[in-house]
Parts: sequence; C-alpha cells; structure tokens
Amino acid sequence: PDATINELHADIRGCTASIEGDSMTITLYMAGDIADEFGIPDPLLGDIQYRLRLGLVGQSNEKLVRYRNGDTTGMRSLNVSLSENAISFEFSLKELGRKGPLSDAAITFSAETRDGAQSTGSAGLLDWMPDDGSVVEFHE
Repeated sequence: PDATINELHADIRGCTASIEGDSMTITLYMAGDIADEFGIPDPLLGDIQYRLRLGLVGQSNEKLVRYRNGDTTGMRSLNVSLSENAISFEFSLKELGRKGPLSDAAITFSAETRDGAQSTGSAGLLDWMPDDGSVVEFHE
C-alpha cells in the first residue's frame, strides 16, 4: 500500500543494490524525508522503522535488519547511513551466510516500513517493496 500524504517518509519508491567485496549495500528511496535524518526523531514525521528481510535462494533462514531512531538490530555488521530521502543498509555477506560465489547463492530481499515499535503481522505496516509481497532476487 502507498502511505498517505502524512506518511510520505514511510512510502518506499524504489531501491538500489550493489556488492563490493564481501559487503552488500541496499538503499531504499522514500517519497519524503527519512523520519530521523539528523539522528533526532522528528515528531512531525513520526516514529518509523525501516526494515529489510534478507536471505539466500534455497535457504529457509531469513535475517531481519532494522533501523529506528538511530538504533540498528539484526546483524552485527550492519551499518546504516541516511540522507534526505534515502536510507542505506550495508552489511557483510558472510554474516548473511554466503560462503561461495554469489552465482551459487543469489540474495533475496524485501523492504518494509512500520509505524513505531509494531513488529508482527500487519500491525503498524505502512508500506512494503516489492508491492506484490514477493522478494527481489539479486544476482551478481
């Protein structure tokens, strides 16, 4: 679903993905500003979680990484950087479980934004990408 006009900062408009060495970066582009672009939650923009669900094709274990109000969870290697309307998640592919060439283990991911600390089911869900609920499969 698209976020309402009051939730543009949670409306995912696109993404990019790249690999450099053993690190992967996925950047989400939002319709509006990131809710805490300067590391300080903006009460006018709300309390938004930005999340990625990561996995490897053929494996059932999925990792959930999250950014909210300056805090990150999900992977020790996770590094998040913010700009006006973009949030970049960088992480180690080894921590994801990739052991060989990427062609042998394509990476899957999906993204979502949630309102506040809601974390299960559809509670607090604001937007997701891809829109059809599937996953993006990334091959190097």
